[in-house]
Amino acid sequence: PYYDCYKSGYPACCADSDPNSSCPASGIPPCDKSTGESYFTYAPDYSCYGDGWPGCCLDDPSSCPETKPGCDSTGSSYCAYS
Repeated sequence: PYYDCYKSGYPACCADSDPNSSCPASGIPPCDKSTGESYFTYAPDYSCYGDGWPGCCLDDPSSCPETKPGCDSTGSSYCAYS
């Protein structure tokens, strides 16, 4: 679970009766939790982002949204991580 990003530890669509139809086919939904701190405060997260940070942080940090973007790592379903 990603409690620093999602209130329940998982994207809300994972709780739907059919997550395959409600969750995006590519990419991971944006975070739904705001801690009041910038996500730049934390160490790089290589399990979530290929480069450790959301792409916007690497290109132009001023273009990043206030809420931490969803993970860009690929692999098994993010609903299955635990």
